[in-house]
Amino acid sequence: MANDRFLIQRYADGNWPMVRGETPFVSTGPRFYEWAIKGSLVRCFEHKFVDSLKRDLDEGLADLEESLAREVAAKLLLSEGIVQALWVSHSPISRTDRWEMAVEKVASEIPHGPVGASVIELLSGMSAPEHFRSYVSEDAIDLEPTDILVEC
Repeated sequence: MANDRFLIQRYADGNWPMVRGETPFVSTGPRFYEWAIKGSLVRCFEHKFVDSLKRDLDEGLADLEESLAREVAAKLLLSEGIVQALWVSHSPISRTDRWEMAVEKVASEIPHGPVGASVIELLSGMSAPEHFRSYVSEDAIDLEPTDILVEC
């Protein structure tokens, strides 16, 4: 019974827009582990990443205003497959609008501060797609990744 109330809350409450397909779930992408150092998931469930990722982010985004740097970092992460945006298959958001909304969502999840270091913090705490799929499995919701329709 308590579980039923939780499911109803997910659909009725403004805190769960991704379940209704209004925003995406953000998770590790298909190329995430190409950037994470193998065997680095240890204490506090944080991955270590190849040094070049942080260095390239720091150097490439250093001169940009923070909100623009966050947007550029989000586009890079999504287009490289390091991060992916999963949408419920019945999402009311058109496929052509999903890319920009995915960029906005990823950018909003990057913690404030120097963007290079913040991106690493975001990546360290990301869930895998399987986590979200199991989370919505009771609801029989299918998740699909954002189509990358826009060149970055």
